[in-house]
Amino acid sequence: MSVNASTSQFSRFRVLVADDDAGCRDSIVSLLSGEGFDALAVEGGRAVLDLLGQQLRKRVTPAEKRDGIHFLIVDYNMPDLTGLDVLQKIRGELELELPSILVTANFTEELVERVRALGGFAVLPKPLEPIDFRAMVWKLVHSRLSGLA
Repeated sequence: MSVNASTSQFSRFRVLVADDDAGCRDSIVSLLSGEGFDALAVEGGRAVLDLLGQQLRKRVTPAEKRDGIHFLIVDYNMPDLTGLDVLQKIRGELELELPSILVTANFTEELVERVRALGGFAVLPKPLEPIDFRAMVWKLVHSRLSGLA
């Protein structure tokens, strides 16, 4: 399936992007928007938790649930909380199963294992290669979110 053919089918998916580096954050948002996703950007881990907490408190109908955040792209190294901290709190404190991709300049196999243990979908090294990033996002969508399309 070509990316262009799938874009309209998945364009209603909302993605939360968290990165303290404005340039990286803007690049990720641009890549996602170019694929037809509705991308929302925040600067850090606490903002992710605040936004998801608000979403949980206000959701009352299945339609509102479908309009919420569908997956997360989160940087590993942020000043307030690490990406691992964010994944742990999403799963533990908020009790959410939110598909997530962690991006990092400090890529290791140990980090990949830790992310997977917290329910994360993948870890991608920075700087991001647009082709690899797009492929991983579509892989996440097709494997974890295709039932919502």
